[in-house]
Amino acid sequence: MKRPPFRTWVDATEPKGAAVDRLRSRLAGPEVTALLRELAHVDDRAVQRLRSRLGPRRRRAPAWLLVGIPLATLGIMVATLRTATVGQLDETLTATERTERALTPAVALAFRGSGSATGPFVSPRLHWDVGTLDVEVDPAAGIDLVVDTSEGRARVVGTGFTVTRDALGTTVEVAHGAVAVSCGDGWSGTLRATERHACLPLTASGWLMRVGALRDSGASPEVALEAVTRGLALAPPSDPVAAELLESRVEILLATGRIEEAREAARAYPADGPRASDLAGLVNSGLGVRP
Repeated sequence: MKRPPFRTWVDATEPKGAAVDRLRSRLAGPEVTALLRELAHVDDRAVQRLRSRLGPRRRRAPAWLLVGIPLATLGIMVATLRTATVGQLDETLTATERTERALTPAVALAFRGSGSATGPFVSPRLHWDVGTLDVEVDPAAGIDLVVDTSEGRARVVGTGFTVTRDALGTTVEVAHGAVAVSCGDGWSGTLRATERHACLPLTASGWLMRVGALRDSGASPEVALEAVTRGLALAPPSDPVAAELLESRVEILLATGRIEEAREAARAYPADGPRASDLAGLVNSGLGVRP
């Protein structure tokens, strides 16, 4: 039987022992030995690459997932920012009991009193009339929030603070962060955590209310008298508020035994005021007016 041509070619080209020995003798020498070692080393690296290719593969995430996760995250961030910044406020804030609510996605309030909120979400403007207003602003939202009262303004970006407007004026107290405060009487500054400042009244009637609050709280006569003086500086003599402030001055002076100063204050009281006869009696007879 005739051998296949392929088998004949294999037998003819298969290296024989003598041929291999002759080849080795021709390749003998240090340079060739080093070359063979290097070739063996290269082959080892190839084996390692092959093994890594043929070994168990780590399952790669689909391309849509690799791209989709960052895009989804970015979308959420953009949606959050858009929600926090897009919108318009025009509402009244009124509560007889402490009320907590979100004004916008980035601004939370707790308040008891009355006021209003206007402007875009990104820059709300709150006008606070009376009561206590706690404000918390998300520092990451870039919100420019302003609270106005009749006595001053508090401007903040990312913090928590309290605005209290009462008979004493407007008091701003910072819980954390920083608040830029400017008062109508000219004072301005930046308050930081635990700091507070009171913006004083700008009208005679405001000072009259402050005088009453100071007296009710047991403030010293000197503090109350100073408030009377500042209120009188803003009220013309014909203003009924001026008469009430003078009445308060007389009462405070009498309560502290300063009779002559009380008589001097009573002389400035308007003749048509509701307590004119009482104060005239004090001037003429020296009898005290009941505080």
